[in-house]
Amino acid sequence: LTISEMYIRHCKPGEPGIEIAGDYTGTVTLLFKGINWIQTDWAPAIQKTGNNSTLILQGDMNSVDGYNLNVVVSPTEDNYSTIRPAAIGGCASGADSGNIIIESGTYHLESTAGGAVIGGASPGGKGSNITISGGIVEAEGNVLSGDNEECAKIRGAVIGGGGNANGENIKITGGEVTAEVHGKSGYKSGAAIGGGCNGEAVGIEISGGEVYATSSDQYCGCAIGSGSKTSATGWSAGTVVNIS
Repeated sequence: LTISEMYIRHCKPGEPGIEIAGDYTGTVTLLFKGINWIQTDWAPAIQKTGNNSTLILQGDMNSVDGYNLNVVVSPTEDNYSTIRPAAIGGCASGADSGNIIIESGTYHLESTAGGAVIGGASPGGKGSNITISGGIVEAEGNVLSGDNEECAKIRGAVIGGGGNANGENIKITGGEVTAEVHGKSGYKSGAAIGGGCNGEAVGIEISGGEVYATSSDQYCGCAIGSGSKTSATGWSAGTVVNIS
């Protein structure tokens, strides 16, 4: 499916910009041309859940001076605070992302929704089987302000797991990837690449490309690895990261 010069804005909580049906089995390839925007409230820009299907993102980098896809997931209503979707990936609590592949194109992705930017929803949605093999990906996850302590405990990674979930089988083999996670006093966040809050990084492999991963403060998880912990038990031995 070729998408060119598209602008989607959904202000209704729970409405994704683009949705791949959870029971769909097959591969969906989205080719972005020109400048495209997706802005949502408490919902993914691109909703993709489970391992039944594979989402492949491509972009025509020669067709744009900027980003092929701009994503902003910026919740506005606190009464929907129990829903923590990913920007690209899972939507509801416990929703894993499943197979997501970025092959080419330029992407600027921002989310303050509490799930991963690319990966699983919070709480409990794994970010698994995510591969970046080309293109330019800039992804930034911010902690949403507010006083809901339960929601404060379940923030996701930028690329990887939602809160209380692992980032598993994440591969970067090419391209240029920038992932930055932000924190806030009293709130716990996931890693820039890896596990969400209370989650581990299992099978993270970086074998090519350029990777810039930043954990901005002491309230975040690792730049590459496990997320921050809500308990004082420290980091577990479950984190496995290979960089070659």
